[in-house]
Amino acid sequence: MVQRIGDIVMWSDRELPADATRPLEFTFEAEQYGAELARIEADPWWRPQG
Repeated sequence: MVQRIGDIVMWSDRELPADATRPLEFTFEAEQYGAELARIEADPWWRPQG
């Protein structure tokens, strides 16, 4: 799940691995996250050719 909470973008996993006690979470500053998405969108190297 990806969600924005104020100035933070949080990635979290709702499904727990068998040995985990809580979901995995990663947080990013929303401004930097948005800038990275824009950079990736502008650079098509990762898109399939066809």
